[in-house]
Amino acid sequence: MLAMVLPATAPAMEDHGDVEAEFDESCAMGLADGQMVKTDCSVSWTDEDGKVYCFSSENSKAAFLKDPKGNIARAKTFLQEQQAKAASGAKVFTEADVTPESSK
Repeated sequence: MLAMVLPATAPAMEDHGDVEAEFDESCAMGLADGQMVKTDCSVSWTDEDGKVYCFSSENSKAAFLKDPKGNIARAKTFLQEQQAKAASGAKVFTEADVTPESSK
């Protein structure tokens, strides 16, 4: 019996050219849900205005695309709230702050 061994490959990164991703490559759906989740932007969507939005997973992207305009508005509101908290001296927690060491 002959077996083939193929190397594992990572998902292809989308080339966005000179366009910078919105929200500093944080997951747009995560922000809309009130969470800061950094991504590598391997899952993304480009809106009709040419803006690139990154997602932590295909599921996040699918949920986001059910209401892109509403989710963008919620994400912007969340970021504005976080910036206001940071300006007032309040601690802004990220995913890294709350992830147990054993799961990093």
